Amino acid sequence: LYRQECLDIIDNYTVGGGREGKLLRLANGSPYRYIKKHFLAKQRSASNIQVFYQISDTVSMAKIEEATLLVKENKYAEALATLDGIKMDLAMVDNLRGVCYTMIGDVESGRKYLQRSVDKGNEDAASNLRKLDEQQRKIEYK
Repeated sequence: LYRQECLDIIDNYTVGGGREGKLLRLANGSPYRYIKKHFLAKQRSASNIQVFYQISDTVSMAKIEEATLLVKENKYAEALATLDGIKMDLAMVDNLRGVCYTMIGDVESGRKYLQRSVDKGNEDAASNLRKLDEQQRKIEYK
């Protein structure tokens, strides 16, 4: 019922240009109530932010995986360069950065990033920070 009339209104009027009013006036609002119940309710629960976050997250996760592989190959500077493009504030990224900085000899930056990761609850970073502390104590004793 009123399918074509509804489609004509949707095609020819914008949301701010009277679409809702036209639909409400069509057949005493019966088609509008149907649309609202069966279509608009589902759209209200959707989130554009979530969709964009997932796309961004996919790109970031690919970079994190690439950086992790580079660390395993002892290519720490390349891993850091890969991580530079990541804008997300993630504990795993801080941990990777901490490991990379430490391994290229910038222990101060390494410790900073490891501690940031620990503060976010990353257990791997806590383990890495303990190992770094042990190595530093051994160096001090020599």
